[in-house]
Amino acid sequence: MEYFKSVCRSARCAVAGLLKTYRSERSIRLQSMIGWVVVSLGLVLHIGAVRLALVILSIGVIIALETVNTAIEKAMDFVEPEHHPTVGLVKDLAAGAVAAAVVTAMAVCFLAFFL
Repeated sequence: MEYFKSVCRSARCAVAGLLKTYRSERSIRLQSMIGWVVVSLGLVLHIGAVRLALVILSIGVIIALETVNTAIEKAMDFVEPEHHPTVGLVKDLAAGAVAAAVVTAMAVCFLAFFL
């Protein structure tokens, strides 16, 4: 029973983290909205279960990386409130990971919808 409580507590913390990210980050709200539109189009156009699953997975990776990017940015701002070149590099690298996921998701969507 204690294990179940621990899992529930962890799940509540995870959901709270996602909600905080959605409330504070405009980019994740935009990416989520685009994701819903793309998934809806996939359903309407009957692109197939496997293709739709790949689209959803790609969107999930973007959301996950955007959340990690936000965590990294907040941590860096806490550790070094003033501008520092290394902090800027860390933030740029994290943002680059999100950008790579977005480009990959665009390629997946192109292949899923048009090939």
